[in-house]
Amino acid sequence: MTPRMREIIRQVAAEHGLHPVEVATRKTKSRYVLARVDAARRLRAARYSTMQIGAALGVDHSTVSLYLGHHTRKQPPTMGRWHKPHVRLMRGSRLRAFLRGEKLSDYLARQLALPAPDSAQKPPKRRRRYLVPYAGAGPDYQWKVRSP
Repeated sequence: MTPRMREIIRQVAAEHGLHPVEVATRKTKSRYVLARVDAARRLRAARYSTMQIGAALGVDHSTVSLYLGHHTRKQPPTMGRWHKPHVRLMRGSRLRAFLRGEKLSDYLARQLALPAPDSAQKPPKRRRRYLVPYAGAGPDYQWKVRSP
């Protein structure tokens, strides 16, 4: 470690209220991590490589790249190992709720709720009707009612 590196780490430690040795430890509390990030940025501004900064701070060079913001969330995720897909068996009302696009939590809340009294039940929905012409119908076509 060069004297210039030591001086930068001492300055960062003094600003963060830490001992210079604590900046280069593996502690994960936010005050130590923020001090390491600050030190890494200052060392990078002083034209040191990520390998040199990592050796001085006791971390890997890829961690230094993370500290410097070279890795962002905009990068596509890497491919993980293949695993067998998990298939959930759905039957009956749970399957119908899924096909309607209902959330599973809403479905379970509805299933666990007490049933409403018979007088509070909604009347059945009316069937929708559509006006459907045949293909190529002109403006004087007599529209016919068609139910689904």
